[in-house]
Amino acid sequence: MSRETWYRKGDLSTVIFVPATPRSQLKHRYMKEIKETVRCNPQKNSTKNKVSCRSTCVTCELVCQACKYKYTGETSRSAYTRGKKHRHELEQREESSVMRGHSCDKHGGAVPDSVMNVAGIFHSDAMLRQITESVMILKK
Repeated sequence: MSRETWYRKGDLSTVIFVPATPRSQLKHRYMKEIKETVRCNPQKNSTKNKVSCRSTCVTCELVCQACKYKYTGETSRSAYTRGKKHRHELEQREESSVMRGHSCDKHGGAVPDSVMNVAGIFHSDAMLRQITESVMILKK
């Protein structure tokens, strides 16, 4: 196993020691960052292989955990990177944020938890990725 791919094996865990700071400020900042990290829910694709949140060129669904509303999208980036961008847009209260619009329309501005599910990987065919996104949207 090479140094560059050791993390792909999975089932890895670690302990993080946070230095003591007045009123545990560093610990609280760290815990806040962990809670705000977009959770990715890897699913299995049609070939029965696990799909990684870090896979690029994907179609994905962003699912509101409060009402199960699904937003379908596609990106050439990874689902994790796109999910972090969605979260950032929400925090900055950007008008273009899908999550902000949903939280205002359906939850009175409260921001419920959400999960990003990878629906498919399309490394070599951007057009197929975009068509798949359209079909997923039409099937809702």
